[in-house]
Amino acid sequence: MIVLGCSLLQINYLNKALDTFNTAVVSPIYYVMFTTFTIFASMIMFKDWASRNAAQIATKLCGFVTILSGTFLLHKTKDMREKPILPPHVFMTAEDTKNISEAT
Repeated sequence: MIVLGCSLLQINYLNKALDTFNTAVVSPIYYVMFTTFTIFASMIMFKDWASRNAAQIATKLCGFVTILSGTFLLHKTKDMREKPILPPHVFMTAEDTKNISEAT
């Protein structure tokens, strides 16, 4: 019953966020928060780190930071495009150039 209630609450707030903000902003934040809380919940429920040594904990934290960094970088660089070196008319076909000259 608790899982069902939490799921409905999560879907409700996700829908409100999607109505208010752009999907490109909501999706990465939702993914990162879901991953974070899943790791913390498994830590608490299964006492995951009680039997781990420092190297295993550091490895898991490095993996988590890598996921967060990758999500952040993908979100930040998705709209970046390389500027063409050549002017736009170089990329046109001969037919496009002919249509433009006939239109003017």
